Amino acid sequence: MAKYLSCQRRDRHRRRKGQVSTEYLMVISFSLLILIPTIIISVNYSQDYQNRVKAQELKKAADEITSSADSVYFQGPPALNTLKIYLPTDITKVYAIGNVLIFTVGSGPASYNVTSKAQYANLTWNAQIGGEGNYNLAVQATGSNVTISTAG
Repeated sequence: MAKYLSCQRRDRHRRRKGQVSTEYLMVISFSLLILIPTIIISVNYSQDYQNRVKAQELKKAADEITSSADSVYFQGPPALNTLKIYLPTDITKVYAIGNVLIFTVGSGPASYNVTSKAQYANLTWNAQIGGEGNYNLAVQATGSNVTISTAG
């Protein structure tokens, strides 16, 4: 009889240990169920915020360039203005069509354009850019165009 009671106690003790382990796994699973989507949503919002900041920095730089282009256009040749601008990462292409300066950011379906329009000057882009950083750009009136190039 004593042996039987001892076995019963051992079995109850094992069941309690098993129950505690099961409850522990349920708590951890529930925590992960809430934590993982929260992390994913946070990362997505963070990337969206970074893209907005990048677009605003680029728009500011483009507006500064086109404003300077209009200024030297009215001064006429050989007017020259040197700008120090900051360009963010992921700029894949920069070009000008007429009086519009266009920065292409990213590649593939996630790419987007940031544009700035000069009021009067037709623009020609000759500057070489190589990634994120500060650039010295020469904005020079040349006849009926304004040429934007890398300042030496």
